[in-house]
Amino acid sequence: MKASFYLMIFLAILGFPEGNTNGNTTWHVANETMFIGIGVHENPVFNCSLTMEKVSIKRQKECVFPFIQWLQRNPKSNCRVEHGKFLDCMVDAEKVCSTEDQLIALREMFEKTYTEDRVCIKSFLFLPANETYAFLGYSCKMDQSEKLRLKQNACSKKLEEMWQTNRADKRICREYVNVKACLKKLQADAPCNKTKEEQVLSDILLGSFNPYCQNGVDPVRGVSIMKCPSYFLFGLLITTALIKIVYI
Repeated sequence: MKASFYLMIFLAILGFPEGNTNGNTTWHVANETMFIGIGVHENPVFNCSLTMEKVSIKRQKECVFPFIQWLQRNPKSNCRVEHGKFLDCMVDAEKVCSTEDQLIALREMFEKTYTEDRVCIKSFLFLPANETYAFLGYSCKMDQSEKLRLKQNACSKKLEEMWQTNRADKRICREYVNVKACLKKLQADAPCNKTKEEQVLSDILLGSFNPYCQNGVDPVRGVSIMKCPSYFLFGLLITTALIKIVYI
C-alpha cells in the first residue's frame, strides 16, 4: 500500500473513524474545537501520484486560508455564502486524487461536520492541539497520550479564548507563534517513539505557515506582518492530528 498525504480540515466534533461495517465508517464524536488535520491514506484505492497529491494539497490550502481570513475580517457577519463556497472549494480540491464515489462521500462528510453554525458562529479554529490522535501522542501508550493531549490543549488555550472573544484581534497572529513554540517543546520532551514518517510530518506541521496572519506566515521579529513575503502565502498548514481515513 502506498501512503499518500492530503490536506483536510476537520471539526473535532466529527471525531475519528472507529471502524467499518459493510464499507461504512463510524465516526466517534470528540469535542467542539476545530482543527486542521493532514490525513495519511494507506489504501490501494487511493491511487494518486506525488505530483497530484501536491496539487491537491495546494488547492486545499487555497480554500482554507482565504476563508479564515474572511472570518477575521468579518467577525460579526453571516457567512452563509462564503461557507458554501468553502465546501465547494474543498470538494473540488480533492478531484485530482479521488474517485466520483469518494467525492460524494467527502461532500456528505463536509456538510455534516462543517455546518454553518459550527464553522461560522461557534469557533472556526485552526489550533495545533487536540485529541487521541494528536501527532505528539500518535506513538505513545494511552496513558502517555492522554497526558500529552491535556498539555497540548493548554498550549492553545489563550489563543482559543482570544478567538472566541474577537476573531478580528490581530494579536492572534503572534499568539499562534507561541502555540507552535509550546508544542515544539512538548514534542522534544515527549516520552514517545515516533516513526520516521511521524517525525517528518511533525516537522512540516510546525512550520512557518500561520493562517491568522495577513500573509499566511509567521511575522518576522521587528518586521511588520504586511512585509512578510507573500510567496509563503499558502505554506503548509499546522495540524493537531495525524489521522488515518480509510476508504473501503
